[in-house]
Amino acid sequence: MKKGDSGKAASDHGSGFSTDTALTFSGSTELDNGWTVSGFITQVEGMASVSSSQMTIGMGSMGKLKINRVGGGAVNALDDKLPSAWEEASDNSAHDFLGEDIGSANDDGAITYHLPELDIQGNTINIGIDYDPASGVAAGGTGSTQTQGKTYGTGTGVAVQVGTTVGLSLYAGADMNERHSTANRAKDQFNVTGGAAYSYGPVTVGYQEWYNDAGAGDHTTADGISIAFAVNENLSVSYGNIEETKNRNGGAVAAAADLKSEMTAYNIAYSMGAIAVKAHHGKTDNANFGTATSADMTEISVSFAF
Repeated sequence: MKKGDSGKAASDHGSGFSTDTALTFSGSTELDNGWTVSGFITQVEGMASVSSSQMTIGMGSMGKLKINRVGGGAVNALDDKLPSAWEEASDNSAHDFLGEDIGSANDDGAITYHLPELDIQGNTINIGIDYDPASGVAAGGTGSTQTQGKTYGTGTGVAVQVGTTVGLSLYAGADMNERHSTANRAKDQFNVTGGAAYSYGPVTVGYQEWYNDAGAGDHTTADGISIAFAVNENLSVSYGNIEETKNRNGGAVAAAADLKSEMTAYNIAYSMGAIAVKAHHGKTDNANFGTATSADMTEISVSFAF
């Protein structure tokens, strides 16, 4: 259910009821040499398209190889890791959050190699490397080939996640998409993100930053904070805030002032046996770097496990 505030027309007010119609198929097996193969595919409403599909080959001490048919990738997994009781602050917001686009150009028709996890006295290090021969181009079906688009060639990325024994986790990721043409001083697209989360008892606090440079003018930066609290084993609440800035010093209007958008979210999740009830309330100010605009959105979900 969505509700518009100042800066929105009366027709923007609305609410409704719906059901989740996605259907997921998954499977796994173990080979004679000890390797494992697992995969899944999620079909959206009407079975007309795929929302996500990957296959993972576990190679024991050699790490893991992942084929990303639609969605996935080591870098894209870091798009927003701020702790939350349910939804991200940008979920269903009126703002197109560019920070979470990191890795999204290299998650279709790409492969990811995860190195074996390093364990140093209980502290862990995980490294993933992405490669996409046709960045920004969707993968085809069985036996298909991908043709590079007019804008980008190959795409690469690397993601690192560190877990510690003191409740602190760190992560960082970057991806680069090779640009075919460098006319008008255009350059390769470069995105990076990094953050940390600290858990102490039932409380987890997180901080994350994003940098997105399309290589053709303006670039954006963003930072976010959140706190999640597990009241008990059934009830959790969280608060999150993300502010994104459009830096225009490198664009066509070099003297123009930077623009800012802000997203705030409150979440609550309660489970009781097979029933889960979740609620999300989000507010967006200056959506898509507009000025003097504001929008609210409230979403409630009830799910049953069979």
